[in-house]
Order: sequence, then structure tokens, then C-alpha cells
Amino acid sequence: VLELQKVFRRVLCVDLDVHHGDGTERAFLHTDSVTTVSLHQLEPGFFPGTGHPSATGRGRGTGFNINVGFPHGTNGAVYLARLEQELDRLRSTTGYAPPDAVVVV
Repeated sequence: VLELQKVFRRVLCVDLDVHHGDGTERAFLHTDSVTTVSLHQLEPGFFPGTGHPSATGRGRGTGFNINVGFPHGTNGAVYLARLEQELDRLRSTTGYAPPDAVVVV
């Protein structure tokens, strides 16, 4: 993402694995130039225990950090359907500019 920011003004980073993208979230929590979307397992006791939907960013980054938690056993079709919903919601948000680059991690 840092390399993409050297070339592109706005970057969308999508994290699709089972664990919350807590490092990516921390890195871009305060900026509106990187939108992070993390889809992950979210249950009590599951590592790293972060990624609650209420964590949406801070300062200029408010609204540019999206966390979607799922219970154990959620399949890929459900992940992708929810990702589409979140991207549709972003596109319809007043003032949201589409990304110039997208990275999936």
C-alpha cells in the first residue's frame, strides 16, 4: 500500500483472510487516502481479538476503515457477497472518491 501511495492518490486495501488486518488498520487509521476493508472471523477468544465494526477510523480517516466480522465456518460466497455490499455502500457515500488502485491482501 505504501508503494501504491507513491503513485496513486487513493488506494483501496481489501483483506480477505480469516484474521483481522490489524496492522493495516493501524497504519492507515487516520487517513482518508487509503480505505481499508477487513473481512475476518470475529468471535470471543479468536486472535487477534480486534476488528469490531465500530472501529471505523479516526480523525480524517473516520469512515475509511471498514471491519466486517463473521462467525467460524462462514464460506467464501458469504464473504464476497458482504464485500460487494460494503463496496456498494462506499460508492453511495456522499463525498467518497473511488480508488485509483486496489490491492487485495
